[in-house]
Amino acid sequence: MRISYNWLKTFIKELPDAIKTGELLTEIGLEVEETHTTGIESERLKGLQVGRVVSCVQHPQADRLKCTQIDDGSGLLKSVVCGAPNVREGQWVVLAPVGCQLQSASGEVLKIKKSKIRGEISEGMLCAEDEIGIGTSHEGIIVLQSPELKAGMAFLDTLTTESDTVYEIGITPNRGDALSHYGVARDLAAAWSIRQNLPIPVRGFYPFNQLTPSQTLELNCNITAKESCFQFQYAILNGIHNTTSPKWLVNQLQSIGIKSINTLVDITNFLMHEWGQPLHVYDFNSIQGAELKVRMAQNNEAFIALDGNTYSLNTNHLVIADAQNVLALGGIIGGKLSAVTEKTTAVVLECAVFHPQVIRKASKQLSLYTEASYRFERGVNPHLSMQVMQQALQMIIELTGARLSQDIQSNIIKTTPPSH
Repeated sequence: MRISYNWLKTFIKELPDAIKTGELLTEIGLEVEETHTTGIESERLKGLQVGRVVSCVQHPQADRLKCTQIDDGSGLLKSVVCGAPNVREGQWVVLAPVGCQLQSASGEVLKIKKSKIRGEISEGMLCAEDEIGIGTSHEGIIVLQSPELKAGMAFLDTLTTESDTVYEIGITPNRGDALSHYGVARDLAAAWSIRQNLPIPVRGFYPFNQLTPSQTLELNCNITAKESCFQFQYAILNGIHNTTSPKWLVNQLQSIGIKSINTLVDITNFLMHEWGQPLHVYDFNSIQGAELKVRMAQNNEAFIALDGNTYSLNTNHLVIADAQNVLALGGIIGGKLSAVTEKTTAVVLECAVFHPQVIRKASKQLSLYTEASYRFERGVNPHLSMQVMQQALQMIIELTGARLSQDIQSNIIKTTPPSH
């Protein structure tokens, strides 16, 4: 289980530094097995500036060098000799001025001095990724692109990715509550409160806006597997533009090793890792009939999953189906037939609580293990599901331009699932 230090800080303002936090996690039984540093270390980038290449001409004494004039915002152009094959007039570049100290990706330190290169004065250096430690590329200098760039501004101000510490935590089977940043934050706050002898608050949900449904699209739900499904909540949204996620959401997921897919999927992944509650979205237009069925599968019933494999199900497997097909293997994985794509304009958002033993048994029988099954088989918090649902609706509306078509339909069979 990967936990981001920066993500934890959104829950606890009074969190100790990353090293102390890691030690505290192990002390309270959430053993840190590995620690990774991600993102960009700001210290190594201090002194670097944004510059604009005003002119770029061939070096008179060297075929592979160029003589450039760089606007660094000081009012006086700087002469910089550059050997990068991609340097061009008009580019925005990263300038290491005289006096700046660089640390490369390999750890090598270089102090920039005014010098003569083959007889031409050079007052700085135009940087490649590996020369400043933010990547491994040495094919050419970094070329910046943004309408907000200004000559002389700090290169750090152009970056949105901050450094982070990520903990690999070993989670025992009885600690389903620790499979989210919120769950880990609660444990940390309790322990840190005792050590500081002060109450340490933990952030809750962000405020919800009141949503007014348009009721243009509707579905009913029929739950026959009541011993396997304790809660099943759903809502319908339309007018969706399912495009690329905003940078903050992409960065948040990348910090714990999750690749961005599209806005809808990214939102469900984000909320699962934030609160521990898996969510699922179905393409509304792929659903046959006007009803979702939460039932046990039939013997030898076929299901094509999102992983592209076809599974033969039996009566031990919980499914969500429409009038004709199985749409999802409950608590484990969605189906190919109802998958959302960039063309999706309307979705059914599902937030459910399933029986841990049913999910564990199905996952083991099918050798199918997912982030959702990992949580459901250990038990999710049934008291958070409605709030997670509301948070998901709000994020989808804000980030995709969606409208609420059918308000949250809540089917609660049991409020407290049995011990597992």
